[in-house]
Amino acid sequence: YLFSIGVCLALGRASVDFVIMEHSTGSHYSIGVASWIIELIIPITFFFIAFRFLIKLLGLMVGEPLEKQEWER
Repeated sequence: YLFSIGVCLALGRASVDFVIMEHSTGSHYSIGVASWIIELIIPITFFFIAFRFLIKLLGLMVGEPLEKQEWER
């Protein structure tokens, strides 16, 4: 979980830089919406995934058992 948190945070930070770069260019999609507004979903998603892995890591640290995969049940 710790490695996954680190990867998601690194990708989230890189995608924030990408959104900032898109904002500075001022480009728009064909529907008239600024591209950076739609692309905000990328860093938001990476940070939410990192948060989920953090919750799982904390659960593991307090003794919660790992979830079994569907094929293991």
